[in-house]
Amino acid sequence: MLFINGILLYFITILNQYNCIIVETPLGKVSGNQIDVLSKHVNEFLGIPFGLPPINEFRFSKPRPTQPWNGIWNATNPRIACYRTKSKAPPEVQESEDCLYLNIWTPVNKENQTLKPVMFWIYGGYFTQGYIDRDGYNGSVLAALGDIVFVSANYRLDAFGFLYGNNETAPGNVGWYDQNLALQWIQKNIQSFGGDPNSVTIFGESAGSTSVAAHIVSPLSNKLFHRAILQSGSIYKYQYLHRKNATKENNLELAIKMSKAFNCSQNHDQWLNCLRNIHPKSIVNYTLKNEKFFPIYSNGSVWDNFMPSESLANVFQTGNLNKNIDLLFGTVKDEGSFYLTDLIKSDQYLNFTKQNAMETIHKLINYNEIDNNLISNFYLSHINENDVDGLKSAVATAIGDFRLTCPTYYLARNYARLSKHHHVYSYQLTHKPTIPFIENCRGWMGVCHGDELIFIFGLPLRYPEQYSWIDYYFSLLMINIWTNFAKTENPLPINLSGLSNLNHVSNIKWPHFRELDLDKVIGNYMELHPMRFGNVKHYPHQRSCEGLWEQFFNQY
Repeated sequence: MLFINGILLYFITILNQYNCIIVETPLGKVSGNQIDVLSKHVNEFLGIPFGLPPINEFRFSKPRPTQPWNGIWNATNPRIACYRTKSKAPPEVQESEDCLYLNIWTPVNKENQTLKPVMFWIYGGYFTQGYIDRDGYNGSVLAALGDIVFVSANYRLDAFGFLYGNNETAPGNVGWYDQNLALQWIQKNIQSFGGDPNSVTIFGESAGSTSVAAHIVSPLSNKLFHRAILQSGSIYKYQYLHRKNATKENNLELAIKMSKAFNCSQNHDQWLNCLRNIHPKSIVNYTLKNEKFFPIYSNGSVWDNFMPSESLANVFQTGNLNKNIDLLFGTVKDEGSFYLTDLIKSDQYLNFTKQNAMETIHKLINYNEIDNNLISNFYLSHINENDVDGLKSAVATAIGDFRLTCPTYYLARNYARLSKHHHVYSYQLTHKPTIPFIENCRGWMGVCHGDELIFIFGLPLRYPEQYSWIDYYFSLLMINIWTNFAKTENPLPINLSGLSNLNHVSNIKWPHFRELDLDKVIGNYMELHPMRFGNVKHYPHQRSCEGLWEQFFNQY
């Protein structure tokens, strides 16, 4: 690295005849492609290793950092996804345990070579699916229009990422360690790509957002990033806190149960070594038919120091977490509707009755500690028996509040109470894209889980023929919001050029969720809608999250 007057001169050679980029990094040379994105040049690097292959005796173990290489690493084509156990990925997507690779998109700006803020993306997928090379996670538009360096990294899933074996070679939560190692890689190497390691924003959706929340409380990650965006996910999720395999003891039971299914010896640690010799596709097939492996959320093992040793309640009571970050968080309007797609496909639900609605709530929120009659009455009492779509929507709201909306709210609220000197902002997406993120989301299902990703990753800009002009301009606005937060700690757009087709995008104030230097949480949410941007909602979830659900979540 060479610095002159505070400006990084990173070594890039452009081979014009092939449009190839070669970057010198501390690990070795990397070749990528220079591509055109919306009339801007972006350097694209696909499949850079950040961890050694976690195979054979290293299956279930913490990741090891990649080692320097000789020659030039070819990062011009996608690599391999981690094994997934609940996926509808295209058949051409290959899977392997050798999957610890990351992608980088960085803007080309010859006039301004100062270091750019970094945005690190963590994909969702219930910790059982997801991969960085999904077309909907292409970071080129964010890099081009937001003038940021975009990074995404694969991490291990299900048993490969979260099995606990009661020893140091299988400590649990190694999928989160993978993410942590990628963040360490950014600190050591991102300057070579024009990124600023002192300005890193982590963001994720669903399980990716849950992972972001985990990094906020993790003592291992607290110096690796500076801002965070939570999109519909949190470690406060009741089903994770309550679920038996969210503890190390019951995760271990699941692991031993799996080893018995493969006829492994149960002597000492032989069962664990046996599992390391099972073909990975056999493990995938087993987990497809049996219980999944999820993160251990608190009170981890002596070999796992990623999560705090105390409960989440104590973490927020004592303030033993990273309080020095700025936070943007939010959800979409109809979070729970996608949970009902399989249930409501059947003929039984063509004429959805109030009795059906009550039964569905009881089925999807099936915990002894929760009074389902109380829940049903709260969400259904005001719905007419003949309002079929209204009943479905009410059930979806109940499930969404329980699984996503309130858990995201609880973490952000509790964090806001502790972090008095940093910014906390919130939003609610109320605009439905022409093509939803989830294939079957339509009609009464409203604005579905994940729909914000359509706009954030610029799909209406990349495929304008498939989306409306409103989606196109709203995508510009959303990209502006996300990248401006990463650059300035404030999500309010400052560059509104090209947005004149939207109403009311100027002279807008985005109020804080909590007033700086005060204990008071105000609960302001910005509505994200092309025609209502600037509309601030005050405590939209107070009645449901604080008035109804908190009594159950407080048990943990």
